[in-house]
Amino acid sequence: MLNFNDSEEFVLIHQFKIPMIYTWGEKHPEKREEIRRNALKGFPVKLPMCAWYAFYIKIERSSFDRPLDI
Repeated sequence: MLNFNDSEEFVLIHQFKIPMIYTWGEKHPEKREEIRRNALKGFPVKLPMCAWYAFYIKIERSSFDRPLDI
């Protein structure tokens, strides 16, 4: 498994948070656009030259929440 926190292997270029966990975003264009709006805030204009880019999605939730189907 990749360790995205390994600063010798990876460079963090952007991070953002959204207030809710959305599932089935493709069925709800307004939710998909809210995610995009949040992602664009503070997105760097100039990106470092890389062979490839990866997106890492971390979900923080209460242990009392129902299981998620993301």
